[in-house]
Amino acid sequence: MLTLIRQEFYKLGKRKTTFILPVVVMVFMLIAAIMTKQLVKESNTPINGTAIFTQLFSATTWIVYLMIFAGSTLITQEFEYGTIKNLLYRQYSRGQVLFSKWITLLILNVFYFMISTIFAIILKVIFFPNIKLNSMIENHSVENELWLTIVGAFITTWLVLSLVVMMSTLFKNSAVSVTFGVVFYIATSAMGMFETMAIERWDWIKWSPLNMMNLKTQIMMPELHHVTHLQTNTMLWMTLVYVVAFFAIGYFAFTRRKNY
Repeated sequence: MLTLIRQEFYKLGKRKTTFILPVVVMVFMLIAAIMTKQLVKESNTPINGTAIFTQLFSATTWIVYLMIFAGSTLITQEFEYGTIKNLLYRQYSRGQVLFSKWITLLILNVFYFMISTIFAIILKVIFFPNIKLNSMIENHSVENELWLTIVGAFITTWLVLSLVVMMSTLFKNSAVSVTFGVVFYIATSAMGMFETMAIERWDWIKWSPLNMMNLKTQIMMPELHHVTHLQTNTMLWMTLVYVVAFFAIGYFAFTRRKNY
C-alpha cells in the first residue's frame, strides 16, 4: 500500500500543475488581501478584514477547485493513458489501488489547507497586523473562527471530492468528472435562494447534498439552521454519510468493472 501511495505522489510530482496551481491560489490570496486592505481604508465599505482572513483570503474556495481537478485526473488519466492495466496486473487488488488514491488525495488536501493557512497568517501579519487572534467575534475568538472555517471547508471539500471521485470511476473521463464537480460546487452558491424556497415548500429537500454544502457556514453561524432546517450536528453526520456513500459507489464501480 505504501508503495502505491509513493507511486501516486511520484506521478503528481511529474505534473507541472501540482506545483503551479497552489502558487496561483497564493497569488489570488495576495490579490484578495491587497484589495481588502484598500477597501477597508474606505469608511463607507462593508468589507471586514477579519472575515476575509478567517476565510483564508478566499483560499477555501480555490482549494475545492484544486481538489476537483486532482481527484478527477488522479483516476481518469489511468484509464485515458491505459496505465490502469499495469497497476492491476501487479500484485495489488483493485481495492488497494483505489484506496491508495483516496489516501493520496487526503494527504494532498491537508497539505493545501496547511500552506493556505500559513500563507493567510503571513498576509494577516503584513496587511492586517491589528487583527488579534484572541479578539472576539460575536461568541468566539478570531482563532476559533479561523479553525471552524477550516474544519467546515475541509469537510464540504470532501463532499464535493467524493462525488467527483465517484463520477471518475463511473465515466473514466476527466472532462466529465471535472465539469460535474465544478457545476455542483457553483450550483451550491448560485441556487442558494431557490434552494431555501424549495426547502420551505418541500421539507425533504433539506436532506439533499446541496443543502449539506451549507455546513461550512452553519458551523460558524448556528442560527442558519432556520434556513437549512437541520441542526449542525445532523448536517455533519449527513455530510459524512454522503461522503461514505459516494466513495462506496465509486469503490463498487471500480472493483466490479470488467473492461479496462
